[in-house]
Amino acid sequence: MKTLITLDYELFFGSHSGTAESCMLKPTNKLLELLDKHDVKATFYVDIGYLSRADELKCDQASTDAVKEQLRNLSEQGHDLQLHIHPHWEKAKWDNGYWSFDLSYYKLSDFTEKKASEIVLKYANKLESVAKVRANSYRAGGWCIQPFEHFSSALFQAGIKVDSTVFTDGVNLSEVQGFDFRGSPRLSHWKFQEDPLIPNKEGPFTELPISSSIVSPLFFWRFALIKKFAGIKYKAFGDGTAAKMSGAQLKRLLTKKSRTVASIDGYKSILLDKFRKDAFREYGDSANLVLIGHPKSLTEHSLEQLGRYLSKHKKDDYMTVSQWYKQYE
Repeated sequence: MKTLITLDYELFFGSHSGTAESCMLKPTNKLLELLDKHDVKATFYVDIGYLSRADELKCDQASTDAVKEQLRNLSEQGHDLQLHIHPHWEKAKWDNGYWSFDLSYYKLSDFTEKKASEIVLKYANKLESVAKVRANSYRAGGWCIQPFEHFSSALFQAGIKVDSTVFTDGVNLSEVQGFDFRGSPRLSHWKFQEDPLIPNKEGPFTELPISSSIVSPLFFWRFALIKKFAGIKYKAFGDGTAAKMSGAQLKRLLTKKSRTVASIDGYKSILLDKFRKDAFREYGDSANLVLIGHPKSLTEHSLEQLGRYLSKHKKDDYMTVSQWYKQYE
């Protein structure tokens, strides 16, 4: 089975941003120790807006210098660096050693089409200037890729070929983080034009969806208990706080079956075998198991789970998004 380990490389966006040291640098190094043992390369979707804003404001420079060095090392070691955009960085402020955010600008669609396009091109160029590689894949921050036509021409101009944002029937209708993937194609991948939910063989973009599975409310009740009462082994490496989940979304997770992305983060890592099994059941030999994670949300427990998984399924075909696209193209 083709397996892609992808990570959104970023800080937190709640009341406390956390530090690059704890959210990005240290957990990434811990992950690399594990991946190196198994000779596996990962794809990092870099939230480049952080570096762009810090350089504009000339702040947090010791941290951003270390991040830039880590990104260059990742690229030199054969890992994939791709474009991840959280546009609220455009309005971010540096206060007393931490970042504060205006989440009314969380989505590219919260900006005018002209400004959204400028952000896409600025961030694509920034990633290239930092890491000396040109991204060919994009993942929307917070899965907020709709409406895609609001900035699609800029992604095309930036050289983006592959999007990896959509997951089957994913939905979040909160005011800040709105996306609706209900009715998305039940395909392992597809070409599209202006809407990632509508296949178009003549389209310039390819959707490589994040894998996902249906879980019961019981899973999230256990998740909540682990988070509250478990020991250090289950504590995330990151030192920030996430943006709050809406009450409606939390209620839905705790009362109804829901679809969750195939994640290597935290407690969700216990589902890795289920994610693989479900992907194979649905797509067979053509399955792409696209796993998602965040260095900030990794734990000692999740790395143990990932290590066991890699040992158990060492014959699987592990690859980066760029490697996958070369095969697909």
